[in-house]
Amino acid sequence: METGFRKRPCSNKKLDIDPIQSNRIKVDISIFHETYYSIEIDNRCSYKARAMGDLDLSNEPVISIIDDDAFVRDGIGDLVTALGYRSLTFASSEEFLESDQVSNTVCLITDLHMPGLNGLDLQQYLLENGYCTPIIFVTAFPGGRAQERALKAGAIAFLSKPFEETSLISAVALALRAS
Repeated sequence: METGFRKRPCSNKKLDIDPIQSNRIKVDISIFHETYYSIEIDNRCSYKARAMGDLDLSNEPVISIIDDDAFVRDGIGDLVTALGYRSLTFASSEEFLESDQVSNTVCLITDLHMPGLNGLDLQQYLLENGYCTPIIFVTAFPGGRAQERALKAGAIAFLSKPFEETSLISAVALALRAS
């Protein structure tokens, strides 16, 4: 597809705009310095997209999010993705453990209280099975012995819902330094 745009790939946060054709915008989505998708949008908001290569991130480091509340789970996932990290979301601890991503997870953000295996039990299971994944707990019911137990077992942070984005961003940065 020849568009007349410059051929310089850009990250998903930058736009490549041709000053001659200012009614058109081209966005190349790059991951790990390789362009995988190119999206062209014109002034009528129609678009063309094309894959520019095979994208296989199955073994790339991931930040996993576990929460039984889809709204919270998706919101945290969107924030993590906006920060430039690969995120995967799970509705339960069991779903996470059954996935093939446990060993690829470099940071785990999990709800404390969930049906089935709760966050503390998940932390204990991971530790007992040799996974030293940094964990960030989020909960609508803070305080008490749960917070003390989580932090004593090595949790990076224990955030109360609702929490500020900056608190989670700081906790993720700390977790990634620890991993």
